[in-house]
Amino acid sequence: MIRVRLGFTKARQLSDALAGAADKREIWLEDTKGKKWHSVGFVLLGEDRKVHLKLDQDKIPDVSEFNLDQIRKGDNSYLYFPVPNVHIKWLKIGDGEKVTVMPLDLDFERSLIGRLKDEDGYVRRSAAKRLSEFSRGSKDAVAALGVALKDKDEHVRVAVADALGEFGPAAKEAVPALIVALKDDYPNVCHFAAYALGKIGPAAKEAVPALTEALKDKDEEVREAAAEALGKIGPAAKDAVPALTEALKDEDKYARKAAQAALDKIQAEK
Repeated sequence: MIRVRLGFTKARQLSDALAGAADKREIWLEDTKGKKWHSVGFVLLGEDRKVHLKLDQDKIPDVSEFNLDQIRKGDNSYLYFPVPNVHIKWLKIGDGEKVTVMPLDLDFERSLIGRLKDEDGYVRRSAAKRLSEFSRGSKDAVAALGVALKDKDEHVRVAVADALGEFGPAAKEAVPALIVALKDDYPNVCHFAAYALGKIGPAAKEAVPALTEALKDKDEEVREAAAEALGKIGPAAKDAVPALTEALKDEDKYARKAAQAALDKIQAEK
């Protein structure tokens, strides 16, 4: 799902472009890398005389509507395009006679990275969450979140670790910072750090010793998350087999279940 943020000025520009639309105008998005235009659907003028944005169901199973009145009122800040593997730079709307081409703001990621240093903890936490939604795990975003794992607010650190997990393998450069976060004083931070390492997968193999140690953490959710992460790392986590075998005796049933699942994955992929 691609989410493009519109500032108020661009929202009004788009509103004006749609307001003069014919009953059916095709929508195109331009890929910033391939410089190719991708047809994604149509602008439709409904029976209620309101303009809606409908995506092509033949290409995309989900259908999204964007009401023109909402754009004008500023009620919506984002356009949603469930188009995989397309990094959007331009939006083009046309009916064969008149074409409107609009540049879309892609500096939102940079803005969010800057907010990770805001004085307000809530703003920093929100910025981390938004990065997990809007960024594709760029080097700049991963690096900034890696630093933010040292934030003084534990709730921000949780949000940061969670965001890195959403990036998956793209967050591999943050593995050293996540290893440190496994020893955080706040259990939820440790839990989400382990979760993130699991999402990174085999690329997080250097975290195996730290995750193995986390199997003995006093918090059962941390132990469970550590076992799950080792399983997702796979055969590269073979050195953790003795510890995982011991974890089958864990007093927590969910930790035991995670340990058994991890052993099955590691040993099945030999």
